[in-house]
Amino acid sequence: MLDPEVYLRPTGEVYIRGMSKDENPPDDPATITGEPDSIAMLHKISRKVSSQLKKEEGAEVGAEQACYLPCTADGLPVIGEIPGVKGCYVATGHSCWGILNGPATGAALAELILDGKAKIVDLDPFSPARFLKRRSRRGA
Repeated sequence: MLDPEVYLRPTGEVYIRGMSKDENPPDDPATITGEPDSIAMLHKISRKVSSQLKKEEGAEVGAEQACYLPCTADGLPVIGEIPGVKGCYVATGHSCWGILNGPATGAALAELILDGKAKIVDLDPFSPARFLKRRSRRGA
């Protein structure tokens, strides 16, 4: 699926991501590779969206990576302390929004760890405990 996203950074860096496809991730992350056709298409798109990338000399490509988006069954990120594991915190499952929501997530998680409660956002909807509640309701 052609679904590119462009993120312009204050440093002048441009992150371009996209070219999603539906498949389960492999067991070994080392086997995840980018598809040459998808990478070529993203390069083509990048030249259309940035005047800096249209220059003859082009721009330096910092990295080409392939990955799977961390998504949860309910579509919400998982942010908070792992139930039953004191002092173990997690912040994941933001899907494609992690690059934008990461700073706020980090700030909220820091407040939770340091102060015992996040003040900038209510983390209750994102608690890892919600998955335990669902499992117990199903009788698993």
